[in-house]
Amino acid sequence: MLEDESSKSEIQTDIYFYGRTKGRVDYKYRFLSNFYVAAFVINDKEYSTVEHYFQSAKHIGCELEEKIRLAKTPMQAKKLAWSRKACPGWETRKEAVMFRALIAKFGQNPDIAERLLATGDALLHEDSPYDTYWGVKGLDRLGKLLMIARNELRKGTAEVCEHTLLNKEMTNICKYGTVQAVIDNAW
Repeated sequence: MLEDESSKSEIQTDIYFYGRTKGRVDYKYRFLSNFYVAAFVINDKEYSTVEHYFQSAKHIGCELEEKIRLAKTPMQAKKLAWSRKACPGWETRKEAVMFRALIAKFGQNPDIAERLLATGDALLHEDSPYDTYWGVKGLDRLGKLLMIARNELRKGTAEVCEHTLLNKEMTNICKYGTVQAVIDNAW
């Protein structure tokens, strides 16, 4: 029994991704980044990257939302979004918004979905030197959401998950209190 447990721990690895850091980051995992171009559609609108969707969702209903969606680069989208304060309630919605974008990105792009599935059971970490919420130097939330998305893809439920996420989110928020608690409970 102990042999089986030790072989499992050897198989499980950590994968670090981020476009601009050196060292433990393997560039072949750049596709995990929110800045990686892999277009997807949500609510009949196309987004070039997860970053475009995530940042535009901070400004739903104002003219800035569309400018962010159409920004030429993910960094431009991020800078535009940061030029104004996010909509009220953003902090309680941001993880559900991120998860929805990840499900859409991988669910609508089979080539990168295969690459995500090929990571097996590895722990995924965004190796951002700055981000203390989404990155490994903080709460590592992006890596955790990617692992949940990978599990949904593996089960074949990503498409169903994408279409029902908002209803599930509201049900689970009532049950657990916050979106973060929902994700924590799932993880």
